[in-house]
Amino acid sequence: MLKRTDRLPSIVRLMAASAGIAAANLYYVQPLLPQISAELDIAAVAGFLPAVTLCGFAVSILLVLPLGDILERRRLVVTMLSLASLALLMLALAPNAPQLFIAALCLGLVGITPQLLAPFSTLFAPKGMEGAAVGLVLSGVLSGILLSRIVSGLLAEVVGWRGVFCLASMVAVALALVLRRMLPESRAESVVPYRELVRSSATILAEEPALRRHSFYGAATFAAFMAFWSTYATHLYLVFGYGTAQAGVLGIAGLAGIAAAPVGGRLVDRGKFRLACVGGAVLIAAGFAVAFIAGAWVAGIVAGAVLIDAGAGICHAANQSAALRLRPQALSRVNSVYIASYFAGGAAGTFLSGAAFSAFGWGGACAVGAAAAALIVGRETLRPRDSASSERV
Repeated sequence: MLKRTDRLPSIVRLMAASAGIAAANLYYVQPLLPQISAELDIAAVAGFLPAVTLCGFAVSILLVLPLGDILERRRLVVTMLSLASLALLMLALAPNAPQLFIAALCLGLVGITPQLLAPFSTLFAPKGMEGAAVGLVLSGVLSGILLSRIVSGLLAEVVGWRGVFCLASMVAVALALVLRRMLPESRAESVVPYRELVRSSATILAEEPALRRHSFYGAATFAAFMAFWSTYATHLYLVFGYGTAQAGVLGIAGLAGIAAAPVGGRLVDRGKFRLACVGGAVLIAAGFAVAFIAGAWVAGIVAGAVLIDAGAGICHAANQSAALRLRPQALSRVNSVYIASYFAGGAAGTFLSGAAFSAFGWGGACAVGAAAAALIVGRETLRPRDSASSERV
């Protein structure tokens, strides 16, 4: 088992930075959708491309992520990054829509590196600061998402969308080499057959009502998040005529999520889960209200994005931190259940907001996101106070 040393803060920071670089791979496509749609003539279905990646990701979370409880973690991280580089190259070379969607699915299936690193980081955290460690890694993930929008949007103006995926593939290879050298080995203590390992994830979910609750909140959080970020580029194009560069720059609003995520983890460390969860969801709902009411102005879209990203960062960090405290001996399996629900919610939010945007415009997409946030506020607020008070998780 790994021991905590005075080097741990730097290791956790390395994990946070690596999680961000790896997470970016799943989101480069968002500002590129108009450009991809124009080249391959897939305007009718381009909006579903991010959802396909998230669906593949959800499957991998259930079937691959639990391996972190039985396999050497560093090797698993490096392997997933190497496979992600191949999937990115497939995207860059896709000649038509079917192969593009297959490549997007493959990217989701091997894009779990950030979720391997989040529970890994808790092994280095001092007792009582596990939430802070998870929050730091989540800040890294949100940084990667932010940079993915900015970098892909700006680079696409110079090298095209295919060039963006080629460069991302090379970065993934370089990161795999760095982590192979810098991360310590981490051999899991459990020796469980794979079939039993996957089955035990369902058992843990059945036995832990708190895990079911956190998973639901996580799913609703990411559904709301994706309702905004999977439709904003198209809205900017239709209303303001903005291209990929402008859509990418708007991603700077994600700084709010990066700054807010550690707050959610620290609040859980202090036994204030409900405050973090409900407070984050209220910020999300407020963000959609602003984005809808002031949607005809760029400043209104930016203000809404700031609130949505801040609320999503707090809510996600709080729920993931709380979930990982439930079964310390099964970190990867608990994280598998939580993250699978989280990204399944993101896929649902993408599909629903895409359909609502097609039918009702920007207001429809905002309504989907606000409704997801309202579900969190309603359920957590109505939950008996006595069960919440015992939840120093």
